[in-house]
Amino acid sequence: MRVKLALFLIILLIAIPHISAVDTSDWIELTVNNVDFKIPDKYFNESKGKNHIKSYRYSNQFAIISCVDYNTLKEEYGYDSTSEGLVDITQTSVSGHDLIHIYDNYKSRWDSTGFNTSYVFFSTGTKIFKITFKGDKITNEIKEIIKNTPKSKMSEETFITKLDNAQRDYLTEEYNKNLELDLEDYYRTYNDEHDRGHFYYWGTNGFGVGGTHRY
Repeated sequence: MRVKLALFLIILLIAIPHISAVDTSDWIELTVNNVDFKIPDKYFNESKGKNHIKSYRYSNQFAIISCVDYNTLKEEYGYDSTSEGLVDITQTSVSGHDLIHIYDNYKSRWDSTGFNTSYVFFSTGTKIFKITFKGDKITNEIKEIIKNTPKSKMSEETFITKLDNAQRDYLTEEYNKNLELDLEDYYRTYNDEHDRGHFYYWGTNGFGVGGTHRY
């Protein structure tokens, strides 16, 4: 009986990798910002071609975005990591690639179903990329996409620092932008109440003049 049980366990352990393995035989190869990817055929839009400079998108279901440019990283990570619909942020790794997984399920007053969207920022070579997909978990399919990219040459500390700095700069810019808009609204209201043709304000770009002529 014990021999049969041991034999069964051995067969089960051998079979598990084959059961969980992802079949990539029909996946499409494409290049985004000089990094080669393999993606499931269901996400490939042939009309866009196989080579893309900065990003690849398949409707609102799937996207690969190059965040090599700091402004892109700042806008993408800064916004996603501070979104109103943010549910969870998790740091992990896949096959030597450090990554941050963000799950967003924002529900608007027009659509109560929620976004149900994940954003994964990961390191590959010396670059950072973002993959967007529907769902709250990193599936084996998404892991396989990341696994097939070049091994990361970026340390975990460098990866996290880049993301932290991007978020910090994004929040700073948003704060300054909102502050300036608030000041403009205040002085516009003030000048309207006093029936003036112009309003004056001090913003991040210095002293400014706005026009509100009345006829």
